[in-house]
Amino acid sequence: MRRGTKIGWLLIALSIMLSVWVIVSENIIADVEEETSTLEEDSAPESEFITEGTTLKEYVGDGGIVSLPDGITDIAGEAFKGTDVKKVANDDSVKTIGPDAFSETKISNYSIPASLSSLSQDA
Repeated sequence: MRRGTKIGWLLIALSIMLSVWVIVSENIIADVEEETSTLEEDSAPESEFITEGTTLKEYVGDGGIVSLPDGITDIAGEAFKGTDVKKVANDDSVKTIGPDAFSETKISNYSIPASLSSLSQDA
């Protein structure tokens, strides 16, 4: 076989491989974009709370950094227990924190507001 023929077959093989690669990569990108849009549509709200008046009874969200709802003055016992909450941002309206409010969480720090007047044991 002549040298020119070998190079020709090599170029044909290379072009076929590149064509297959382009087709496969476009399908992968389309699949990833479709999954991303589906996840965004199905995602739950960032923070969900069960409240009773000005008392935060229970946190039922996805975790992470959580901002307390406006007007919360009391955090009930075990309100965040066992959640994936890492940080709680609050305003200066919280006056009481119940027992075990943050037990079994991933919280690393909590800034105690100046308005706090009662902090239960093991909060």
